[in-house]
Amino acid sequence: MFWAEFVLLTSMIGELIRIERKMRNWTQQDLANKTKIKQPVIARYEKGQQPSSKNLLAISKAFNLPVE
Repeated sequence: MFWAEFVLLTSMIGELIRIERKMRNWTQQDLANKTKIKQPVIARYEKGQQPSSKNLLAISKAFNLPVE
């Protein structure tokens, strides 16, 4: 994978987290409470920081979405 593709994928994950959260009318704190991930970390993910695989799994479970 080229660096540009990695950066694009990372920012897309953050955007998808934000969209899914807003579709459920959840605040970042709501998602943090459901995943046991601190709210500032959720905010960093939505701004483009790559989630760890453990946290990505927790977020996908909170949204009831598969990780593939």
